[in-house]
Amino acid sequence: MHLFKIAPIVGILFLHSCGPDTESVKVEKRDWVESIYASSKVQSANQYAQYPEVAGRLVRYHVQEGDTVKAGQLIAELDGVDLGTRLKIAQAQEAQIAASRLKIRELELQITSSEFLYKKDSIDYFRQKRLYESRGVGSLSALETRQLKFKQSTGQLMGLKTRLKALKEEINAQSKQSSQNVELAKSQLRSYQIYAYQSGRIYEMSTNAGELVSPQRPIALIGDVNKFLVEMEIDERDISRIKIGQEVVVKLDAYPNTIRAEISRISPNLDPGTQTFHAEAVFIGEHDPLYPGLTAESNIILKTRKETLVIPVEALTSDSTINTTTGEKTIKIGLRNTQYIEVLSGIDENTEILIPNEK
Repeated sequence: MHLFKIAPIVGILFLHSCGPDTESVKVEKRDWVESIYASSKVQSANQYAQYPEVAGRLVRYHVQEGDTVKAGQLIAELDGVDLGTRLKIAQAQEAQIAASRLKIRELELQITSSEFLYKKDSIDYFRQKRLYESRGVGSLSALETRQLKFKQSTGQLMGLKTRLKALKEEINAQSKQSSQNVELAKSQLRSYQIYAYQSGRIYEMSTNAGELVSPQRPIALIGDVNKFLVEMEIDERDISRIKIGQEVVVKLDAYPNTIRAEISRISPNLDPGTQTFHAEAVFIGEHDPLYPGLTAESNIILKTRKETLVIPVEALTSDSTINTTTGEKTIKIGLRNTQYIEVLSGIDENTEILIPNEK
């Protein structure tokens, strides 16, 4: 844990020489802020790296760095000429199958005509049969002729119906396979066309046309246009004191002024490699333009102490004692950093503390 100074901790240190080895120091009360330091970097909200689904050679980008894109917008294209040809072939086959359905209509018309003939031959045969058997009207050869025509029309009708059924099954099977081929070709071709996963701004395009790409290498960095956050690495000793909504003071190398932020997310998972927890804070208020990748130093504000008495670290002679112009004093200490220590009791602002001279 570190102490972050948002105002000068000590206004003036009044130094008085007390001898060759020590000097006396009189301190004043000032406001202190208790904070936790975290190394940080800036990124845009909802930032993500866009990866291709397949390996291939980049043909072209359809956007430029700085462009804003919508979710589902085509941003790059890989070499998929063979797949494009395969799609056209599958679509042509699908069109041929659609034309083949005309054969079904032709057969249905033939069946309609054949059914009419079948009914006529059936009526003629059975009428002739009744007349011949009951009254002896007509000859046997005439009856056999009627019977033969009836059998022929019956066989023709059954044959046409069988052909229609087989044709329908064949065309349906071909149509199903053709549709699958078209969808497969579209899916494969789409994998060579890279679309934005979500809306945002293109902050980086990391590949040039003609270069090979793979699913392990991103080709673009996309993030929110106006909303930015700071990613922080929190030491495991400090994570229990971090809460959602806490104020964060962020110092960027790129700008002289600090920027305020507010903790919006705390990861519950400890990174075993760094022994740190990941946290995010969203920038609030007005600030200078921000860009992904900016390095930063963040101080998470825990408490603000008003009118706190502080002494230089070098004034301590042990864990809780100091030398003063009136003798050794035992003090109770609070917060501390590399330069100063908060004194909770044992002395007041009028006490003069002895500090060893630098040699």
